[in-house]
Amino acid sequence: MHTRPAILRFSIILSMLLLIAPASADTYALESSFGSLGSGEGQFNNPYGIAVNESGYVYVADTYNNRIQVFSADGTFVTAWGSQGIGIDQFWYPYAVAVNQSGAVHVADYNNEKLKIFTPAGAHLSTHPFPKEVKGIAVDEASRAFCTDRDTDLVNVYNDTYALEGTIGSSGSGNGQFWNPTGIAVTASEVFVVDTDHHRIQVFAEDGTFLRKWPSDTASGAAEGDFDHPYDMAINSSGLLFITDTDNDRVEIFSQAGDFVDAFSCTKPCGIATGPGNRVYVTSFSTDCVKVYRIPPPPSVTGITPSSATRGSSCVAATLNGSDFQSNPEIRLRKGAGTIIATNVTRLSAEAITCTLNLSSADAGLWDVRVINDDGKEGMLIDGFTVTNPPPQIAAVAPDAGVSGDTLAGVQITGSGFLPAPLVKLHQPGQPYLYADDAVYINGTRITCSLDLASTAPGAWDVIVKNSDGQEDMLSGGFTVSEPATPAPEPSSEPTVTPTPEPTAEPTPSPEPTIIPTAEPTATPFSRHASSGNGGPSSTAVAYAADLSPGVNCTLKLITGALQTVTLRVTEPVDSVLVTAKECTIPVDIAHPNGTLYQCTEVTFYRIRGEEVDAAWFTFSLPLSWLEEQRFSPAGVTMFRFHEGAWQELPTEVLGERNGMAWFQAESPGCSLFAIICKADSPSGTDQGDAGKDTSQATFAPTAATAPPVRPDPAGATAPTAVPKSPLAAAPLLSLPLALLLRRRP
Repeated sequence: MHTRPAILRFSIILSMLLLIAPASADTYALESSFGSLGSGEGQFNNPYGIAVNESGYVYVADTYNNRIQVFSADGTFVTAWGSQGIGIDQFWYPYAVAVNQSGAVHVADYNNEKLKIFTPAGAHLSTHPFPKEVKGIAVDEASRAFCTDRDTDLVNVYNDTYALEGTIGSSGSGNGQFWNPTGIAVTASEVFVVDTDHHRIQVFAEDGTFLRKWPSDTASGAAEGDFDHPYDMAINSSGLLFITDTDNDRVEIFSQAGDFVDAFSCTKPCGIATGPGNRVYVTSFSTDCVKVYRIPPPPSVTGITPSSATRGSSCVAATLNGSDFQSNPEIRLRKGAGTIIATNVTRLSAEAITCTLNLSSADAGLWDVRVINDDGKEGMLIDGFTVTNPPPQIAAVAPDAGVSGDTLAGVQITGSGFLPAPLVKLHQPGQPYLYADDAVYINGTRITCSLDLASTAPGAWDVIVKNSDGQEDMLSGGFTVSEPATPAPEPSSEPTVTPTPEPTAEPTPSPEPTIIPTAEPTATPFSRHASSGNGGPSSTAVAYAADLSPGVNCTLKLITGALQTVTLRVTEPVDSVLVTAKECTIPVDIAHPNGTLYQCTEVTFYRIRGEEVDAAWFTFSLPLSWLEEQRFSPAGVTMFRFHEGAWQELPTEVLGERNGMAWFQAESPGCSLFAIICKADSPSGTDQGDAGKDTSQATFAPTAATAPPVRPDPAGATAPTAVPKSPLAAAPLLSLPLALLLRRRP
């Protein structure tokens, strides 16, 4: 300065930081504009100066309307004061306006040669002498005022009482000299001046010492960092300089060291100010408006309606709410590596979007909702959308009835939408829920379970399946419980007790354990087509067992046509096993084994690995009448297993005959597709395919060595059972299951 030394408040650390060029800024874009030519509220006539206070209110010097207008941050008119004149609240071409930290509004009254101070609402506070041609004003943290004087090509500095403290610069083209200076901005230690007709920016210390300038010459230019009659400048909260390059129709952004950062287009920009939300406000005297620029923020997603939908839905109309949505956004749902891209996206406003979601192949669960704007910025609502599984639907229960007191194993529930780990229960009004045991998820359309009907009230019960996600379905009256049958009393005048005779049999030693069936299939004559592969009506049986131990046989009852039981022995402890047997036909692309096909059955083991199976035995029976009709003997019956593309003959043993049925047992290393094949005896009594087979026990009368196999008790079919050592030892087991079967017969 040329007079009065100023108090030095220079901060070395801050200056060093400000000289470091910051990273490139994002590109600013026009967000909105307000005002038009006129004299009404919110209209302008050549607006020049502009300032924004800490609350975001915008003060505009409406120069040719001789007033100050105030707007909210979004451009809504708030108030105005002033008119043409020389009074304390009148103006004559106010060109510049500034706001200090306390909110006082400073107005440079050009032709009245005054500096006028007002409250934020427009009440007059004071008036002070000022140079005539002031087009730029700035106020520092100490409330000192700096103004550019175009008449003298100086910068005047006033203290906090608005007395002249000194000047900076002089007229000329050298360093520290000006030609029509206009805009000005100050920091804690430096003063930045727009040297308009020299097309440059000059920087001074607060004591007036010249520090630097850019560009280096005084010629106008249009390259990055050049100017063509720059007019005003402002500093944002990040320390960046925004300079209106008027005749280049742009705003340029620099670091305080003078490094070019970015630029954006603006027609004939004049005054400039920065405000909250990283907004930049620019007056345009040629279009009589204020333009608002902003670095487009990423979109924000606050909600989506609906917030959930069912998996498999192909056309879900959704509405997204949030902010800063651009004109052509992209909507995506994301779950892990899965992505769903929305279609029919329509931007209703910056706060709302509609779209269509295709959930045909979507996984159930929580999905993030993403909005990607045109500029690549995105917003995300984490776990904002839920894809739910379809609710379960029960179609049928088989069997759909039982007797109170019984235990039903292998009950099958069919339908759709079943999930793993289902809960199955029966309900009858006034009765506690009856929860099924061992509910097993087979697939999305089938569940098996056991029902313990002990002390269960008779009548119709609703069947309920509840999925692991909480959704459930009910089949009303889907299961019926009946009273146990009451035996008719014997016609006798006195009650009599008739002892049950003990079964008798000759105890005959046997080197191998033998088993006796607990229920005898009736030998009902029927006709079979020799190669149809249909052993009666098609059916599927399911059995379940738990806690299998190595070396202990576990027998499960699976009656499907000829097949009666499957016995497993494991190599290591197994928690549980599920076995299914389905009567079927041999696929057309698989050749039949040699001989007459009686039945084909597909057997599958679940929850057990192949190496855990030590051995498996399949017990089956054929009607003697059918064998005689077809001229086959039991010795000509063999079970085959289809494995690795070929049929393998299994060791098949004739166990004997009982109640018109011939009983057999075959040993297999595992499950697969099985075929029961019959071959005619050769004249010598053996078929060529059975050479070496021992048929000495294939007689038509049961003996101790050829007694039929034990079939598991229904109540204990799921647990490993010990095998009796002889028919006499097994005979007592026969009476109880037969009695139960008779009692349960409807």
